[in-house]
Amino acid sequence: MKPLGKDMLSLAVAAVVATVLLWGSDRLTHSLIEQQKTEQTAAVFAELLPASRFEALTTAENKPITAAYRAFDDQDRLLGFAVSVRVDGYAGPITVHAALSEDAATVYGIRIGEHHETVGYGAGITDKTFLSQFQNRTPPLALSGGKRTLQDGVYRAAEKSYDSSGFRDFVEVTVSGQEITAVNWDSEQQNSEETKKSLSRAGEYVMSQTGLPWHEQAEIMEQVLLEKQDPAAIAYQAGSGKTDAYSGATISVEPFVRLAASALAQATKSSTASVDGVSGATTSSAAVVNAVNTAATFVKNIVG
Repeated sequence: MKPLGKDMLSLAVAAVVATVLLWGSDRLTHSLIEQQKTEQTAAVFAELLPASRFEALTTAENKPITAAYRAFDDQDRLLGFAVSVRVDGYAGPITVHAALSEDAATVYGIRIGEHHETVGYGAGITDKTFLSQFQNRTPPLALSGGKRTLQDGVYRAAEKSYDSSGFRDFVEVTVSGQEITAVNWDSEQQNSEETKKSLSRAGEYVMSQTGLPWHEQAEIMEQVLLEKQDPAAIAYQAGSGKTDAYSGATISVEPFVRLAASALAQATKSSTASVDGVSGATTSSAAVVNAVNTAATFVKNIVG
């Protein structure tokens, strides 16, 4: 009986070891899969959200949502949300990747992933002309609709935290007669009554010996918004946030555009913005708009 007992004990130990190894292997495999997903997400959203870290969110109860992440910068500040949505197009499913602000008030931009739409028709949803319409728009969106109506008043949007230099950008927009009549882009200095503009005007905030001082560059962008009347019409490079479209502006204008859009979202009476569909591809275009609205609703339910 003793040898049999030893054999039984050996078998039991072997079974436990095998279970532990399998459990460890499963955890390692799961970790590698999650890492791969995060890397793929970073690649997809690189031009929309310059994030250093993505934090996965649970999407099990939201069938159209295939993946969702909080996006953080290198100082661990929340930049916004990266959401992937799978919807039915004309020729098959379409995957839409949408980048949204931390309060879901602004669509930073979208990209089209997998799709089966017809070349020359539905595949036009991948064209830059169509995609650019979503940049810095306020959801919910519609495939067709009237001109945005703004309510008179002064509206302000600011960064939630100070940057590594101790500044926090904000934008104030004045609306009168349903038009933008005044814009102020500035940056508060932590533990001080001074702002970046006041320091720049006094010569105490100097970026470099070449180029215009910060306050003059801010004023250039303020004038651009007054002329265009829409932050979404301001051109800049998604990766760096800089622009070569406006003479004298060499600083990153991405915060200005983003905060101006958030400020105007508060002034919008009707939040339904118009998006022109791709010619001959109404079903495909509507599917993309629906996906973006679905992503925005998902984020709004998270932030409350």
